[in-house]
Amino acid sequence: GLVKQDTLDWVMGVEATPRDNWRLNGQIFQRVFMNHDAATGLKQFESGASLLVSHALTPTLDAEVLGISSLVRSDWMARAALIWKAGPNVRVKAGLDAFGGEALGLFGRYGKQDRVYAQVRYSF
Repeated sequence: GLVKQDTLDWVMGVEATPRDNWRLNGQIFQRVFMNHDAATGLKQFESGASLLVSHALTPTLDAEVLGISSLVRSDWMARAALIWKAGPNVRVKAGLDAFGGEALGLFGRYGKQDRVYAQVRYSF
């Protein structure tokens, strides 16, 4: 099953801080298959959109919600997370990812594998 494909990917986004401690980021994106082969099961133009909403609950605790969706099929992912700023260089993140959509889609294939995760990040 692999088919060589030439693609063009593009993304356009906007970010705003409408109020103190709030951040919004919206994006639309598309992958164009230049020599489209329908046998891949993909459309020639695969488009999607995302929206991230982030809010500082306290000086050391942020909450964020991210939604990503295909615009050409029913695939989607939703992510909710809390981020603790444990120190100047340390972030601890815990969250939940939920997936849905068509069984062979980008996110739908994980529809029965929603997950809870934790991450520790040290920046230097």
